[in-house]
Amino acid sequence: KTLTHSITFSILVPVYNTEESVLRAMIESVLAQSYPHWQLCLVDDASPEQLPRDVIHQYARQYPDKILVECAETNGGIAVTTRKASAMATGEFICLLDHDDLLTVDALMEVARQLEIAPDTDYIYSDEDKVSHDGTTFSQPYHKPGFDPELLLCNNYLNHFSVIRKTLFDSIDGYRDGFDGSQDYDLYLRVTEKARRIAHIPRILYHWRMVPNSTAVDP
Repeated sequence: KTLTHSITFSILVPVYNTEESVLRAMIESVLAQSYPHWQLCLVDDASPEQLPRDVIHQYARQYPDKILVECAETNGGIAVTTRKASAMATGEFICLLDHDDLLTVDALMEVARQLEIAPDTDYIYSDEDKVSHDGTTFSQPYHKPGFDPELLLCNNYLNHFSVIRKTLFDSIDGYRDGFDGSQDYDLYLRVTEKARRIAHIPRILYHWRMVPNSTAVDP
């Protein structure tokens, strides 16, 4: 109620063969946001199992004004799928969320507060930690520094939670083909080169799930 701007955030999530409990937990973490102005853009990348598509359609029917769904007929990879999600987005900012991860309840509120302080901010990132596969244990908190372009050239320390002004995302053509596996790194290098202002929120706003064989477990 104290915010003077009602910014809408479009949360982009590529979905692929996600476990039902994990997929539902991700969606519920968005529904639990204390900040109300958001939309969730879910794109299934031709999952071989029908269940993920059934789950996202169920939520879309339940929250038709908040959750948008698309299902690809052929598998395109994470960059192509996230680009499809961005085409659905109508918010001023896009937020990147993986299909098996979690947002803290105040994630969007903290970003909105930063934009209230500095409305010309084009890119925002937060601290993060990891959550066990069963969602019961949180560990490995990553308290990041302020923006450091030299450190970014060494590794993708920005990672999660990342929020990008939609006009900037579109101006650099968003995700590019051929970078699956490092698509976020490629994106952040181009975003930070053009952003007018970059802000770091020194709070853990994102829980990266440690699913077996995932990057969270073994980079």
